[in-house]
Amino acid sequence: MKIKNLYSLFIYSFLIILVFDAAYSNEEEEEEKIKKFPTFCMSKIKQMIKSGVKCVDIVKYFLERINFFNSKINAITNINPNALNEAKLLDEHFTKNKAFIGRLHCIPVLVKDNIDVAKKMPTTGGLNALRYSIPNK
Repeated sequence: MKIKNLYSLFIYSFLIILVFDAAYSNEEEEEEKIKKFPTFCMSKIKQMIKSGVKCVDIVKYFLERINFFNSKINAITNINPNALNEAKLLDEHFTKNKAFIGRLHCIPVLVKDNIDVAKKMPTTGGLNALRYSIPNK
């Protein structure tokens, strides 16, 4: 009976070590991935555009960032399906005019989903029942 208890203790200890080891190695991997996605202020994004970085690339970066973080925190309920097309239009405007359309030119914006957005995106207020509630204007 004592051998069985020791064996069980050994197995449980081994499993705990494996779990902690896996958690620790995942934590290191997560930190490396997080470093891949630094944050940017508006002025930095404006400088990047002036230096030749395209809005399409900035939007792709933030979409990747959303995919990475949202898989863990589940905070983003909807993404503008036309974001890349709109970024392309902003790039064309900047290339042609060497000027920004407005203060938020190519600035990614998150809007809480209880505020109507005129981009054919649902306003759910966090309720699954309202997932198809799209504002008229």
